[in-house]
Amino acid sequence: MSSNVARPSTAHETGRVEASPARRPGTIVDGPPGDLSGSIDPHIRQVAETLPALVWLARPDGFIEYYNQRFLHYLGKTFEEMVGWVWPETLHPDDSERTRIAWETACRTGSDYEIEYRIKRHDGIYRWHRGQAAPFRDENGQILRWIGTCTEIDDHRRAEEELGALAAQYRAVYDQAAVGIAEVDLDGRFLRANARYGEIVGYLPEELIGRSFLEITHPDDIAEGRDRMARVAAGAPSYAYEKRYLRRDGRVVWVHAAVSRICIGAGRPDRIVAVIEDITSRVRLEESLRSSEERFRGLMEQAPFSIQILAPDGTTRRVNRAWEQLWGTTIDAIATDNLLHDPRLEALGVLGPLRRAFEGEAVVLPTIPYDLNATISGGSRHDDPRRYIAASAYPLKDVEGRVREVVLVHEDVTEPRLAEERLQRSEHRYRSLVEMTAAIVWTTAASGEADIHQPAWTAFTGQSADEQSGWAWLEAVHPDDRLSTAAAWARSIATRSPFRHEHRLRRHDGEYRYMSIRAVPMIGPNGSVYEWVGLHADITEARLAEEALKDSDRRKDEFLATLAHELRNPLAPIRNGLEVMRRAGADPAAIESARAMMERQLAHLVRLVDDLLDLSRISRGKIELRMERVELSRVVWQAVETSRPAIEAGDHELIVELPDRPILVDADLTRLAQVIANLLNNAAKYTPRGGQIRLLAERSGARVIVKVLDNGVGIPALMLPRIFEMFTQVDRSLERSQGGLGIGLSLVKGLVERHGGTVEARSEGHGLGSEFEVILPAAGSPEDAEETQGKAAPGETPPAKRRILVVDDNRDAATSLAMLLNILGNETQTAHDGIEALEVGLAFRPDVILLDIGMPRMNGYDAARRIREETWGRGVVLVALTGWGQEDDRRRSREAGFDLHLTKPVEPAALEKMLAGLGSSAG
Repeated sequence: MSSNVARPSTAHETGRVEASPARRPGTIVDGPPGDLSGSIDPHIRQVAETLPALVWLARPDGFIEYYNQRFLHYLGKTFEEMVGWVWPETLHPDDSERTRIAWETACRTGSDYEIEYRIKRHDGIYRWHRGQAAPFRDENGQILRWIGTCTEIDDHRRAEEELGALAAQYRAVYDQAAVGIAEVDLDGRFLRANARYGEIVGYLPEELIGRSFLEITHPDDIAEGRDRMARVAAGAPSYAYEKRYLRRDGRVVWVHAAVSRICIGAGRPDRIVAVIEDITSRVRLEESLRSSEERFRGLMEQAPFSIQILAPDGTTRRVNRAWEQLWGTTIDAIATDNLLHDPRLEALGVLGPLRRAFEGEAVVLPTIPYDLNATISGGSRHDDPRRYIAASAYPLKDVEGRVREVVLVHEDVTEPRLAEERLQRSEHRYRSLVEMTAAIVWTTAASGEADIHQPAWTAFTGQSADEQSGWAWLEAVHPDDRLSTAAAWARSIATRSPFRHEHRLRRHDGEYRYMSIRAVPMIGPNGSVYEWVGLHADITEARLAEEALKDSDRRKDEFLATLAHELRNPLAPIRNGLEVMRRAGADPAAIESARAMMERQLAHLVRLVDDLLDLSRISRGKIELRMERVELSRVVWQAVETSRPAIEAGDHELIVELPDRPILVDADLTRLAQVIANLLNNAAKYTPRGGQIRLLAERSGARVIVKVLDNGVGIPALMLPRIFEMFTQVDRSLERSQGGLGIGLSLVKGLVERHGGTVEARSEGHGLGSEFEVILPAAGSPEDAEETQGKAAPGETPPAKRRILVVDDNRDAATSLAMLLNILGNETQTAHDGIEALEVGLAFRPDVILLDIGMPRMNGYDAARRIREETWGRGVVLVALTGWGQEDDRRRSREAGFDLHLTKPVEPAALEKMLAGLGSSAG
């Protein structure tokens, strides 16, 4: 009830209605409880009680003062429970407010009241009703009371909803049908066509609208098409025939057309619906078969294998030339022989299988040795009458299934070993084919109803013969697919067109499997359908593979979008930094700040590229590890230093717990530090500001265990199995805001496995943090680690000063690298292509040449070969400095004469280390 309802005093003991308080028109006022119907005119009550409807009466202000007994029985209420304004409690919650507003409006304006709502029946079920009320007025137009009814329309409403759903399904089937569907008027002009129809006839659907179907019909079929259309227009209900269309591209396409006249009614003109299926391939095959039949007699005579055609009584009707050659006799010699009563065949053990062929079964006779003299009447003319013969018998039946002939095919397989091998291979292929093409084969009556037991259907679905009879087989179809299946099946039956559909079918174990269904009508000599033959093929794996492929493509596309985003991100601050340095003038603080920022962004860009290259090398097994025995603490602290900026940026607390005794591992120090750094960076990225990250390491027997734990966002359970896969990110929105490609964990897994270890992720769920555990094989014993601890690395000798020629067609790159080398104390010159490098090198006589590969006029490979031919270039250290870093690129550089191969951009520290490693002189 509404909160603004006022209740006047009541007199329960007398049943009188006290005067209502003053109110404005349209205000809802509750009256007293009790049976107020005594004030109703008895004639009105009698009419209300006899009406087959729910009837109620209300005062002018809307206060309900009477319900007929049918209404009270429907509600399961007494009059005292329903008097006044408690009726909204019987309405559906979604309908109550709008009904109250409509009733208040009617009471206020005096207009007729009509609305549809749901009323709760006495059993708790809501049913749709149409509520109607009209005011009963006196001669002055004043409302004396309201007379209302509630008419149940629930079945009608539900029928409308189902009709709307069917219409939507029809539109979907029409638009997505695998056959062509078109509607034409009675003059044969297209009104509508689906996409498949356009594909078949070679036009867009919209191009067909308004055209006559005769315009695209093959000239030789126009007369028949016009005649058939005229018959349908004159009243013939439907027809089906085969015809040709002439496509726009000039190609001829054969179709099976099923045409029906649709009576629209309601003053709308009738129309004709045509369903076509492309049968071009079938027609061509039939033409080929007809040609084959014409050549049959000649081919039989030329066939390289023996053919013997037998009558139903077992006598021989005809043999070919190969039969006479195989058996060494003629048909005249065996004219009176009856194979079904031949004791020689009985003794050989082939008569039983042969009789089965006469009973209608295709059989393969045993491959056995024959003595032709003992088998053939009159003997054989062959000098050596012994033969191993394989034979097959095929019954040829008439339309009623009776055997009219048996074709006996013989093959000389005298070499028994080869024959046995061929038979074994054939049997294996046959068995594999049966297993691979397992399907549910079924038949139905012409009406589409299952009229006989389908064993294959029972084996798959578990439905008994009774459970699948008629249309009951639909119970095995997924509930969401039943309606569309039934509708599509009914259309095929009505149009006698092949049935093609997909749905989910419940297997006997309760699992639903995706099935592709095909069925064709079997048409008898009189042109009527006598049964349908169909099969269900399980396509679940294909559907799942397709979904997995789509998911992989989606993750790949997301990864590429992220990659583009992340590669662009550093470029903007670098560009801004260059502009700051250009405009800063003599402001060293601004220049230094811009330089530091650019260095950070460049390092970020290089790290992204390095991650991608590392991932590629790991996936191809090309990454090289420089294994050495290292103390784990060195690896840990190097990783901590690498990850410190990310940890400090997030204001995280980092706790590192290492054992007192040192731990040794055989590892590539840099790569293992990269593993731990990636895990720390991952923890920093997915932990809210001010979180805690813990790095723990311990030795357990022959294993070294490193754990990284955080109290961040955690990992959903569904993502845990995929967390180390490429292109997988836990929280894409967070990933995008924090930056990165989301391949760090893939690198971690690949590098850990290359070290002979394993990595595992754990999480209790969202908001409960994450734990990553790396397990590696330990090296040596704890005592060995203690001996190693404290040994200082040998001191490095200061690098020698050299003459270095920098060759790069990018002038900025060459100049900046030369400036860096000069700062390191070297003497430099620059060149910008291979020819210029030869000219400058002859005059400069460098100790080292840093040579780009991709350059104009002469590339780096050719320039290296030319330099090695020069006297001054034989002792020069040639270093390839290029953006190409694949293994094939390194091989080509070695073959061209390069000593070293560096990939751009080169870290200054790495370049300095490389120069220091060349020794005191460059030769």
